[in-house]
Amino acid sequence: MLHFRALGYLAACALIAVAAWIWWSQSLRSTIVIEAGPQGGCFHETAILLQDELQQYDIHSKIIRREDTLKIIDDVNDKKSSVDIGFMAQDPGDRDYPGVTAVGTIALEPLFIFYSASLDVKNLQDLKGLRLAVSPPASGTRVMAERILGEYGINSQNTTFLPITLSESSEAVRKDSVDRRFSCCPRATN
Repeated sequence: MLHFRALGYLAACALIAVAAWIWWSQSLRSTIVIEAGPQGGCFHETAILLQDELQQYDIHSKIIRREDTLKIIDDVNDKKSSVDIGFMAQDPGDRDYPGVTAVGTIALEPLFIFYSASLDVKNLQDLKGLRLAVSPPASGTRVMAERILGEYGINSQNTTFLPITLSESSEAVRKDSVDRRFSCCPRATN
């Protein structure tokens, strides 16, 4: 009887070990979720490069896009979120992100301003009173544009700030529905 009980314990331990190994091996093959900014933006382009690099090591990944890029760090930090990796442009400041284990710099972030050559712009103060595509609220481009324009006395009270996405803003400049377009990515010039 003692022999059968020991055999039962051994079988139970073996079953637990096999189940643990299956769960562990499946978790290794799971897909890494990368949250990036708008399509064509720097974060999206960087996410594609990262995805290509991971694929070389047979690591599968999925890119999801988010217009309000300032919220990406919240998704990485949230244990209930499926997001594993994300990008942000601004300093997170004094906020606490205990679920974020690494933060690194991928690039300096310039702000590009695109406009029709027919408009006579000599300096940023000439943008006052115009229609500006400054990206949606809570996007990195919007925060940077508002900060820089604010230094020149330009704000939403004296200028029209349009929450047009990166991909929509190129077409808006062509159709003359905006006077200026702001972008943090030089590739997004289409």
